[in-house]
Formats: sequence, C-alpha cells, structure tokens
Amino acid sequence: MVKHLATRGISLPNFAYDFEIVKGECSLNDSSDGFILPLYLLEASFYLPLHPFFYVVLNDYGIAPGQLTGLSWWTLVAYFINCSKRYEPPFIGVFQYIYQLNFII
Repeated sequence: MVKHLATRGISLPNFAYDFEIVKGECSLNDSSDGFILPLYLLEASFYLPLHPFFYVVLNDYGIAPGQLTGLSWWTLVAYFINCSKRYEPPFIGVFQYIYQLNFII
C-alpha cells in the first residue's frame, strides 16, 4: 500500500498548507480543495518552492538555505505566518527590527 500526503485549507496559494495522511487507495487528483502528494517524493528530497520573502532574506545575508539552523528557520517562518494571518506582506526591514538583527561585514 502506498501512503499519500494530502493538503487541506490552503491559506496562501502555493505556500501555506495543512497536511494529513490519506488512508486507503486514491489517485493524485482525488482532492478537490488541495492536492495529493505521494510520500515517497518527500523521501526522495522533493520540496515545495520557498516564498520570495525567504529568498530575499537569504540573499540579503548571502547564505544558502542549508546554512540556517532549525531555530533560525522557525523564527523566519513564525514571522512569515504572523504576517500572513494579518494579511500583511512580510518585509525584511521589519523582520530585522523585531528580532534586532544587524548585517555584520
């Protein structure tokens, strides 16, 4: 039996998902309010694209995604989700001000 991951309740197109494991047999187009993704794709390092905000932050600091620690990603994502819930665009300047981050040369 192949396990699948299904998304529900997408609040930002292509970027914020609510996941659940689908039980039983299904095809990849069985979901009307999201999409179904086979779990073996995640095991093969499949990933969804980052929101442009994350690209801006990574580019501003000149680092690759793998160079951030888990807590750093958590902080970035928490700020992004907070902005999304308030229907405000995330800005790197506001993020840096809130978390008192400076660019060190």
